[in-house]
Amino acid sequence: MFHIAGDVHAVVEAMPWVSAHSPSTFARATFEPYDPRRFRELLDRAFVHKLSRKTPPGRDLRGTMLEHLLEHGVRTTI
Repeated sequence: MFHIAGDVHAVVEAMPWVSAHSPSTFARATFEPYDPRRFRELLDRAFVHKLSRKTPPGRDLRGTMLEHLLEHGVRTTI
């Protein structure tokens, strides 16, 4: 067990719990073929996304959801 200063502890305890499921959905789809409707659907599921997936060296990203995100960001329209 560790000690957290009282004021920090109060702030942490006051934060709402948010499931990691929706923010992780895009990460699980990063290597799927890019589809504009699915891309938007995945991004609209959460206000923040966890993109910690490590890309294997030499992995061809052409045509994937990840490539589209890296090249165009999230302001893509369908």
